[in-house]
Amino acid sequence: MNNARNIIIFIILIAISAGGVFADRLGDKKKSIEYFKEAEAEYEKGDLNAAIEKYEKSADLDPENGDAVFNIGACYVELSDEEEALKFFKDTLDIDPDHSGAHYNIARLFHLRKDFDTAVLEYRRALIREPYATDILYNLAMAQSGKGDIDDAIETWNRYLDLAETDPNEAEWYEQAQAQRDSLLDLKGVEPEAPEGE
Repeated sequence: MNNARNIIIFIILIAISAGGVFADRLGDKKKSIEYFKEAEAEYEKGDLNAAIEKYEKSADLDPENGDAVFNIGACYVELSDEEEALKFFKDTLDIDPDHSGAHYNIARLFHLRKDFDTAVLEYRRALIREPYATDILYNLAMAQSGKGDIDDAIETWNRYLDLAETDPNEAEWYEQAQAQRDSLLDLKGVEPEAPEGE
């Protein structure tokens, strides 16, 4: 009987301890959210260093907060520190391998370096989560063109043009995309299709 009572007491002690750990984690999450909001306010004010500091505190309190880590990378992009930005975007992917923003921004950084192979790979990974994102498609087509993948670039331009055709926010980019696609078709000796109604 004593053994049964000791086991029950032991189980109760474990439950109390686990409850304390859960409460601590809940408190950390709440503080993490507060720091995240403060970081966004600093970012809006243009104080990127203060924003980084707050995002770091948010990430420290909640190691699963990939958005805080991603936003640190975004701040470093604005500070023109590409190496630090890249580090934090990669750290974001360690937390959330499907984070399309991290893939997209890694792609952009490699695109600027004219590492078109890596850029294309990362743009494609970003598209898995956001298949209708016109900005990703536009940049993917540019990287494919830079890489010399003319057929892939034409196909991507066509996807972009189909999606952006009726979007007034894309009007300027649409014209540029059409010109890019048409110049690639010209390289291949293919006549671009005339727009409907002509």
